[in-house]
Amino acid sequence: ILGDRVNLYQCKPRANEVIKLQILLPVSTLFQHQKLQARTASSLALSGTSQFTSDQIQEQFEFWGTTVNMDTHIFGTEFTLKATKEHFEASLDWFLKNLKDTIYPQEELAVFQQTEIASMQRKMTTPKYWSNRICMENLFGTNSPMTSYADIEDISKLCPDELRAFHNLYLNPSFGKWYLSGDTDEDIISQIDVLIQRHCTNTEMPTNATRPKEYQPTGVLSIKHGVENTSQVSMLMAREIPAIDEVQIHKLSLLNLILGGFFGSRLMQEIREEQGLTYGIGSYISQTTRGNMWVVSGEMNSAHAEKALDATKELMRSLVSNPPTGAELDRAKSYYAGHVRGSFDGPFAMATKLKNIHLRGFGYNHFDTSLSTIWATTTEELCALADNYLNPDTFYSVLAGEIDS
Repeated sequence: ILGDRVNLYQCKPRANEVIKLQILLPVSTLFQHQKLQARTASSLALSGTSQFTSDQIQEQFEFWGTTVNMDTHIFGTEFTLKATKEHFEASLDWFLKNLKDTIYPQEELAVFQQTEIASMQRKMTTPKYWSNRICMENLFGTNSPMTSYADIEDISKLCPDELRAFHNLYLNPSFGKWYLSGDTDEDIISQIDVLIQRHCTNTEMPTNATRPKEYQPTGVLSIKHGVENTSQVSMLMAREIPAIDEVQIHKLSLLNLILGGFFGSRLMQEIREEQGLTYGIGSYISQTTRGNMWVVSGEMNSAHAEKALDATKELMRSLVSNPPTGAELDRAKSYYAGHVRGSFDGPFAMATKLKNIHLRGFGYNHFDTSLSTIWATTTEELCALADNYLNPDTFYSVLAGEIDS
């Protein structure tokens, strides 16, 4: 703990002359009072102060060869600074100083709004945008923190005063967890400690914004949405999965791998390669505010849309009637094991792993148990999981694009 309150996690030092610092704040879209507020506040967090313009701030980082990235999602806000060891202290000092003093200049916000509106207008012409939005809004409800889709009028409503208020309440680096990796040593830790005490105020984070809003699905399980001026269709299927323990997460991840998690999966091999119904198709499991979500998605031309959806549903059912065994199961386990081992490569990988453990609330032995769990998983267990969670009739499905709505 540095500066009386900052939790700093230092990963094993690597002598590569580069340091990466990731600051994860528990400040997400749950905290915002209007759509896009949280992401805009973090994106423009270095947009200018009373002393320095956005260009001057960025030019100084570029002079040192330092990069700074910001990202806000449903579970937090992340600031990532990567610098050479020689310039790390100066870079962090510059970052914290300008973060603390930001004023959100109107001219910078106007540029951001123009860019966001242009991006939104492009997205709204694509089938993939509408399949995602419609499926998520029907699954979670339009006012859910999981579906904070902004429209052009939402972008236009953003103003500097409200961004400053949000920033002053929530974007304090001392509220977060700090993950340090790369070429670190005790001198670097001491530098960070001094800078925390210099720039980070020791206030308490407001807690009344952390309760997720209530939301309910619409009950409409199958939806078609027409999109003009396209010959393509985007398919999305999704359902919620309740919060489950870490052992089950490992097993579900293996089942997802077999379904659509890599090129050798059933979806890719049968729907794309053998039947030629899609350009690409896959599946994944992601975290939600109430547990997890299983998603299957694919892109195809309009002539194959209905057939591809039907074939996908049939394949999902086949994981119960024809569960993975023998060479198929062994290949998936080997791929899973290789992916887990490979994900630890590199000087900064462990910090990201640790951050993700904290985000999901997992224990520190999460990865210690992953491979033993996967190798011990049986066909019968995967069949039972598929029976519980992969019934296509429990998924919301959307076809968006050139299709009769």
